[in-house]
Amino acid sequence: MTGEAAPPVRRRTVDVALEARVRRWTVDEVDRRTSLIDSVTVQPDEPVDGEIIRVGSGGVMRVAVLAGGSADLEQVLRRAVLASGADLVLLLRVNDARSFVERAAALRDTRPDLVLAMVPDGREADGIVDLVEALRLGCAARTPAPRLVVAGESRAALRIKAAAAGFAVELLPDPRRPEGLRAFAHRAREFRRGTDTDAVLRDEALEEVARLVAARGRDTLVLDVAGGSTSLVRAGTHGAVTAIHVAPLGAGTAADRTVGRAGLDGVRRWIPWAIDAPTLLERVFNRARWPGAVAAEASALALEIALAHEATSHALADAAGAGLADVLRDAPVTVVTGAAASFSRAAHTALVAIDGLGSPRPTTLYRDADDALLALGGLAARIRAEGGDPQAALGDDLEERLVPIAFVAPVTPGRRSKLLVNGAAHLADDLVPGAFFSVPHHGIVDVAVTGTPLKARGTAGELGVIVDARGRPLVLPPRDAERIPTVVRWFAALDLPVASTA
Repeated sequence: MTGEAAPPVRRRTVDVALEARVRRWTVDEVDRRTSLIDSVTVQPDEPVDGEIIRVGSGGVMRVAVLAGGSADLEQVLRRAVLASGADLVLLLRVNDARSFVERAAALRDTRPDLVLAMVPDGREADGIVDLVEALRLGCAARTPAPRLVVAGESRAALRIKAAAAGFAVELLPDPRRPEGLRAFAHRAREFRRGTDTDAVLRDEALEEVARLVAARGRDTLVLDVAGGSTSLVRAGTHGAVTAIHVAPLGAGTAADRTVGRAGLDGVRRWIPWAIDAPTLLERVFNRARWPGAVAAEASALALEIALAHEATSHALADAAGAGLADVLRDAPVTVVTGAAASFSRAAHTALVAIDGLGSPRPTTLYRDADDALLALGGLAARIRAEGGDPQAALGDDLEERLVPIAFVAPVTPGRRSKLLVNGAAHLADDLVPGAFFSVPHHGIVDVAVTGTPLKARGTAGELGVIVDARGRPLVLPPRDAERIPTVVRWFAALDLPVASTA
């Protein structure tokens, strides 16, 4: 009597691009269920036998926007650009005070790859035509010329297309509607993908991770700080996704752009010792020039943590400009990926997520320290493209890789408030405004603070329950004599050593 033949094994390789290297995961699929086997770090051009899925950032797409004068329109435009992972280099309105020639010069100097002309109202078509004429003057001689995407009221859009003779023009649905937003994001991602049509963009993988985790029953936020981009992705339990992908803004190749936005003082405030501006500036530009370097000293690690803080804060500020900040940051589950999750200690990741997001609501915090979740996200994107069910294929592997590190409970305590952990009073004399401390605990936990609305359930991990009574927004003293002891105290609260080599 012979036994049944074993089901065939389909082996794939998932490459998650880092800044100077690639983390390569081996994946086995048996009877449509997959599992990650192991990973190694390799060079980007190292060959592999068999089927490979590449997860990477893709190219940078510079976008200029031509729009009407309505103030309400700006949020829509920013939302469309942020959802696509593009770099907004110019927003030019019909009521812009510059002359025709100055408008043309601005379009020429910013060198956009794609121009979005938004025509929400046919009455503003004349003004948009004038802006398209400025585009022709400034960019018609460029090789290659930028592509023009026209969206909005249909008759006006056709008129804009006719005025853009000599440019490649596409008509897309109105981005004020969900289908228009998705269409523009899809078009932008195709541009960023370039000739590598089989690549999975990091944006897509992050959105799949958020969907996979949220399908377990709770809304999920994925915070990703990579070398050249920062993303905030929230998924609902039914699969709806709200996302922003800010590039270039990060902790590696885009470190100089992060400092350009935050300023040296903005980055320096998170470093728990005194450091002069020239020294910090040198280290920032070294970080951008050698993104693959491993932080071997306390000063290098502190800089990476500070850059991740500011990248998160400024991505959230961009979300606020698009009217999405409150939607994105208050999910009951938060997953941190990328450079912000790869620190040697989970507490560093927790500090970045807690301080950078400043969420006013309790959340269970996870981190993807080895890019396993990103690999699963890339695989999920491919399975979805093939018509499969990512949740059914990856559910078991996701459960194994998703390990909580802390339950974070922001609170504004009163004078006599008491902390209750699983119904038992925790004797903490430091539960006062400004307090920041952790309570050891593992597993499901119910947290409440008497005299406040806080009653929440989550899952604690190696960092236990982190109680944050510092208030929102988080404010740091400007003077080093007050700032440094404050930051040192926050590090000490999570049992983090502070050693200066500055």
